Order: sequence, then structure tokens, then C-alpha cells
Amino acid sequence: MVTDHADLATMAARLVGERGDSQLVSLTREELAGVGDDPVLGHAADTVWWDGLTAREQALVLETAQRGLVARNLLVPDGGSELVVVDEVRVVLAARRAPSRVLVLTDPAVRSSDGSGLQLVLLGLPVDAGAPPAYVVSVRVEGVYLHRLVVAELAPDVAVDWLLRPPDEASPDDEVDVGRTVEVLQVDDADHDVVRRRAVLVGRGGAWALSEISDGAPGEASPVDATVLRAWLVDRLG
Repeated sequence: MVTDHADLATMAARLVGERGDSQLVSLTREELAGVGDDPVLGHAADTVWWDGLTAREQALVLETAQRGLVARNLLVPDGGSELVVVDEVRVVLAARRAPSRVLVLTDPAVRSSDGSGLQLVLLGLPVDAGAPPAYVVSVRVEGVYLHRLVVAELAPDVAVDWLLRPPDEASPDDEVDVGRTVEVLQVDDADHDVVRRRAVLVGRGGAWALSEISDGAPGEASPVDATVLRAWLVDRLG
């Protein structure tokens, strides 16, 4: 498992390449469990599923997942008798376990079979100061996690494109607004408390408004376009 931030930065730089944007491996919830995933931001449906299994069933899931990972060459020999995950998986696990920043974008109108809204999650890699920062972009689709690695400069653009995209299904009424939420989570370096900043984005087409949430209630809505929204995200992500 990745414990050295310098090694993690080197892996990320190699994987992301010159384009600054690269697809990473997709992993099922079973495969993540099979490699010891311990996310700071777990999915409720995965927790319910895992807790509903007996100890024997959990052991069988882990064994089956690990066999599948070996078959996909994602779990490989380390030169000795141990098996280790490849760098792509290491980067994903490191971002899920100890992200430097978390950006959660939710579209409650698009729901999966478990009733949860569609989410795009950006997880900042925990690298040392001065190392090129990057984000693992993750989408969960029916228990499968799709991953992408982007440099920090591209992360706000990924978020803006997702937030301002047209509805996934054509609305019978063009006047119906789309509502999406934005949540930024940061760990305060002084006392290690998690700082949450939330906002609601409402609109359609080229007309959008952003309201920051304070004490559980949305504040005054301000008009935003792609440029303004990007600047707002850059400021919040730091």
C-alpha cells in the first residue's frame, strides 16, 4: 500500500502523462473490498451491502474478488511470495483513503437502483507540498467505480462541465430547472477538523444561479456561468 507521498506523486505523474488527463482502472465494490479499501467517504449502499453479509459470505467475496484482480493483472507478485496491487490501483486507494481535498457533485434527479443520486467525486491525491497535485475523479454506477486521473488545473473544468451539462433525460417541459449540489470538504491543518462548504446550483441552458448554504439554509442566489463557476471552485479548493 502507498505510504510514501513522494512515490505517490511519481506514480501519478507517470500515469497522467503529458495530456494531464488519463483513464484509470474501473473497480467493483467487491474488488475494492478485496484490496483493503478504507475510504474516507464511503457510499451508504456499499456499507449496507457489506454489513448484510455473513462473515463466511464476506470471506467468499474477498477471495473471489482477489482472484478476479489477479486475472486482470491488477494484483501481481512482488517478486516474492506476496501479491501487491499495481500503481493504478494504489493511486485510487490512496485518494480514497486520505484525500487532500474532496469535491462532491450530486445530481439528485438521476438515481441508481439503490435510490441514491448520481455523484461525481473528485479526490485530491495526498502528495507532499511542492509536488504536482492531481485529482482522482470517480463515478459510481451500480456498484462499479469508474476512475480518471487529472492534474489539478483541469479538475475545476471537469467539475464545471459536469455541473452545467444538460439533463441526462430530455424534460417534457423546457422551463423546468435542474438542481445540483456542490460540496467541498477540507481538513483543517491546525485541528484536523473537516470543513464543509456546500452550495446549490439551479438553472438550465445558459441561465444558472448558485446559492451557498449556511446553517442549513441556502443564501441569496447569484447568477453564474462557466467562467464564474470555475473561479468559485478554484477559490474553494484552494
